[in-house]
Amino acid sequence: MSGKDFHMLWIDLETTGSDLETNRIIEVGAVLTDYNLNILGSHRAVIGDSSRVTLITDPIVVEMHTKNGLIENLKSGEGTTEYESEDRIIQMMESFGLRKHDVAIAGSGVQHFDRPFIARDMPRLNSWLKYFSIDVGVMRRVLQIAGREDLTLDTKSKNHRAFDDAMLHLSELAHIKETLRR
Repeated sequence: MSGKDFHMLWIDLETTGSDLETNRIIEVGAVLTDYNLNILGSHRAVIGDSSRVTLITDPIVVEMHTKNGLIENLKSGEGTTEYESEDRIIQMMESFGLRKHDVAIAGSGVQHFDRPFIARDMPRLNSWLKYFSIDVGVMRRVLQIAGREDLTLDTKSKNHRAFDDAMLHLSELAHIKETLRR
C-alpha cells in the first residue's frame, strides 16, 4: 500500500477510569474505513461483567456510565472479553484482505488515551496498527486556534458510548474533509 492508501480503524474505548495502572476497558467501538472514509465494517462490545462496575470509583465516571446505560449493560452480564473483542476486530480487518500495518488507528485522543489500553489489553490488535494515528481531537483544537470553528463539529453532546463516539469522530473528519473541498 502506498502512503496515501491506508485504511483507518476508528476506535473508541470506554474505561473504568483514565489511570492505565488501575483501570480496565469496559466497552469497545470500532469502525473500519478505507482511505476515503467509506465504512467497511464495524464492531461493538461491552467488555467484562458486573465485577468491573466496582472498579469505577470516580464519581464523574460513575454518573456518566450510569446515565448512558453502560453500567447496566455490565451488570446484565452481556459482556465479552478483551481477547474475544480483539479477535473479532482482527477478523474484520482480515476479511478485507488487510495485513499488519495496513491500518492506522483513528479517533479523538486515540494515541494518548486509547492506544495504551489497547497495547496492554489487546496486544495482537496493537501489532496490526501503523505507528501513526489520525486524531481528530488534535485537528479540532488546531482548527479552533486558527479561528476555523466552521470546520469542526460540536462534540460536547457525546454520550460516551464507544461505538457512537467512534462514529462521531469519523463524522468529524468527513465534515472537515467536505468543508475544505468547498
